[in-house]
Amino acid sequence: LLQAAQDGGPEASELLFRPGFSPGILDITGDATFEDGMVFMEIGGLTPGTDHDQINVDGMLTFGSNAMLVIDLLDTDNGEPFLLGTGEEVVLFTANDISPDDIEDINLSILDTLPAGFA
Repeated sequence: LLQAAQDGGPEASELLFRPGFSPGILDITGDATFEDGMVFMEIGGLTPGTDHDQINVDGMLTFGSNAMLVIDLLDTDNGEPFLLGTGEEVVLFTANDISPDDIEDINLSILDTLPAGFA
């Protein structure tokens, strides 16, 4: 899947997709489509690539109705999970266009453990 991303954009279906190696940045030339797969992102701070994952798409970024975004809040130096402060933001995705248009309406749930298949 990583090779597909480097060659012009991934198409993830029933897959686990990770953009980096704890954390990292993935730049995709072309379009990227996540239909049924899980996109696993890590957030441990405000700096992309160092503190949190980021996927940059220079084409269309599409999330299918069965795609799942899983966010792992990394532990900070004091051992507590990273939480955003008032007025802070983390940009996980950039793209020329994103579909569906209402993707910004995301409800987050905090889980005590990661879903099956995550280490």
